[in-house]
Amino acid sequence: MQKKTLLSACIAIALSGQSWGAEITEGEGADSMRRSSQMTCLSGGHAQPPAKLKTVPEKCAVTTNNGFSSLLALGTTTILTTLAVIELSHGDDHAARTSSPQPTPPDANGPLPPPLPNDDDSVTPVKPDSGDYVTPPDSGDDVTPPDNSGDDVDLPRTEPVVFDNNVTWDKDAQTLKIRGATFTYIQNVDGSYTLSAKDGRKTMVTEWENHEETHTAIFSGVSTTGDTEWRYDDEGKLHVTQLASVVSDGTKGRIITVNDAIITDQGGNTALNGGTVMMINGDNIALTNEGKTEAIGEDSVVGILTGDNITINNNGQTVVDAGTAVIVNGDRTILNNTGDSTVNNGGTGAFIIGNDVRTDNKGHMTVDGQNSTGSKIVGNNATVIQEGDLYVSNAARGIDVEGYGAIVSNKGNVAVVDEKSQGVSLSGDASTFINRGDISVSNGSSEVNATGILRLC
Repeated sequence: MQKKTLLSACIAIALSGQSWGAEITEGEGADSMRRSSQMTCLSGGHAQPPAKLKTVPEKCAVTTNNGFSSLLALGTTTILTTLAVIELSHGDDHAARTSSPQPTPPDANGPLPPPLPNDDDSVTPVKPDSGDYVTPPDSGDDVTPPDNSGDDVDLPRTEPVVFDNNVTWDKDAQTLKIRGATFTYIQNVDGSYTLSAKDGRKTMVTEWENHEETHTAIFSGVSTTGDTEWRYDDEGKLHVTQLASVVSDGTKGRIITVNDAIITDQGGNTALNGGTVMMINGDNIALTNEGKTEAIGEDSVVGILTGDNITINNNGQTVVDAGTAVIVNGDRTILNNTGDSTVNNGGTGAFIIGNDVRTDNKGHMTVDGQNSTGSKIVGNNATVIQEGDLYVSNAARGIDVEGYGAIVSNKGNVAVVDEKSQGVSLSGDASTFINRGDISVSNGSSEVNATGILRLC
């Protein structure tokens, strides 16, 4: 299933909401995390070939006996999420560090020449001693003779450095291009850097290292609010860590557009009264949740993810009351759950639309109430592994799969009680259910029985 283009940040996740791309403004939360930040050029390791040497700024290059170069230090020193700016799409121990200030291009041509006269300065040539010099008639227009002395020479431009992890550093323009997003940067008094996107959003860089061995530039940073850290690594991947909890009460939260990103949520998220905490658009996203997830109220959604090859690892507790914890729209989604889940009042734990989906639940799941569903998959060739305990009651449905070629394997205990309750429902041809655990069904009337496994072909 193909998705639209995503990413370029925030870098959006460069900048967006509270992550890279995240909305970033100067705040005390960021000050405490910018101590001793640095940008360094590394020495040692493999030398650079001549082709690479041409791209290294003069101030950041040392030539060895065999004509190769290594990057030197730039900056001062002390953490992570760049591009917690939601859109940057598409540490290293061997880094040498110094506390020298950011380098400037060498002045190989001496001091700058004095300014030429402006239009208000009248210049009359001086007659030479030979007497052969003729002063042109004064037509009223003051003419300045051309300066051929050779003194008016512009400083040579330092060529931008193009790193192998999709970073371009233009020292003269003071810009960084990370993936497709361009940022201007300034160095702060504490040694950190402020990156500014074209739309005015900002993020802090607390560590900047140029790695000679891999010819890459890596960055660590923090949002200006101090609640999100980020890191851009040697492989061009964006790591974003949310530190604080987020509550969206009837409002839409962060929109993150980014590919190839690793997102860790440590604070937990709560959606209330129809609110949405976050929307992530992009392929190859790995999202790990360590905090508590709550979706309370009809139409409340904690996370909506759109893209292929999305992996979600939920290790925290999930509580759903009439809302939905997560919605994923994309092929090859993987959902691994180890936390306990409670779904009530018509809510849904996980709703995934796409082919080749794989889910594995090792936690205890309780689903109660009419129209409540623990997990629902719409798509072909889904694989569902149920290893934890599943308790379904009051006309709820535990696992619901619609599509061709589904495989459901139960290794845990499934208990289904009350009329119209369904433990597992399979709708589609060539579906397979494998039971290696225990299934218990009770309290159903003769007309409307509770159902352990319902297969509709």
